[in-house]
Amino acid sequence: MPLKPNELTPATRRSSALACQGDASCSAWSYVKPGFQGPTARCYLKTPAPVAVNNPCCITGAKAVPPQPPGGLLELNSNRPGSDYANFPSGNGLLCLAACAGQANCKAWTFVKATSLCFLKSTQPPAVSDPCCTSGVK
Repeated sequence: MPLKPNELTPATRRSSALACQGDASCSAWSYVKPGFQGPTARCYLKTPAPVAVNNPCCITGAKAVPPQPPGGLLELNSNRPGSDYANFPSGNGLLCLAACAGQANCKAWTFVKATSLCFLKSTQPPAVSDPCCTSGVK
């Protein structure tokens, strides 16, 4: 079931994949080439991911899910609020996990996607389902 159509400018398959990757509710995407549903290309973000069907009008893909890092689990779409003892800019959850692993007093961490901030925790607060963040425990 499509979430929403988007006219893409510039119209590219890559912009469809990036739009899905940046949308927490998106599982898959379909890029409809120009001329099939009008003069411009369209992107449909989908949830859940349907079975792929070969069609010359379209290019489809599923949301990329990062592999779990060795030595720790990424809790995708999870926040562990509270018990912060430090925060700093971080490029992604993997870097936040690595920062926690390197500090003896770090018991858990949360990476906030919108601000790219990593929060290191002195305890392991309970995880709360939240698309804002990626978290983990040591």
